[in-house]
Amino acid sequence: MLRQEGFKAFYRGFGVVVVGNVPANMAYFGGYELGKWLLPDRSGLLSNMATGAIAQLSGGLLFTPVDIIKERMQVQGLLQGHFSYTGSWHALTSLLKDRGPLGLFRGYWATNAVWIPWSVLHIAAYEKFKGWAADAYPGKQGLHRSPDDLPPWVLGGCSAASASLAALVTQPMDVVKTRLQVRKP
Repeated sequence: MLRQEGFKAFYRGFGVVVVGNVPANMAYFGGYELGKWLLPDRSGLLSNMATGAIAQLSGGLLFTPVDIIKERMQVQGLLQGHFSYTGSWHALTSLLKDRGPLGLFRGYWATNAVWIPWSVLHIAAYEKFKGWAADAYPGKQGLHRSPDDLPPWVLGGCSAASASLAALVTQPMDVVKTRLQVRKP
């Protein structure tokens, strides 16, 4: 890739990621907080799983268009003749011209078929790991610690472990989703 397309090829699609990730994450975490509000019983596995699904359905409305543009730009060197974009804006306007606004959502359900299970696993495992960590990591003077009172480094470890588990399980679905999003009709 470096030899044939140059160093810039490693950053194809990065512009849309920079611009799109902030609003997409706002939608995702807005959905997460909405899920916690709608399902106040945050101690149960089912409420954690549902909260993850609500977060993804919300975030997916913005993550899907970002992914489609980014992935098309990333594979254009492999699929010569299919896509030829000068940048993220050109990719966006070309996609809108060729497919209309719905073209930005091609693979929305395929994306959610990957990311809903990912979010469900991540949120449920994260909450479970926090509970285990609270039991294993005593608070001040050896008292039982609440999961909400864990130090940031422990929460970071819980998040890393739960995200890794979710990625391991959903990776095969992500490959299929990506191929659906970048193929020509």
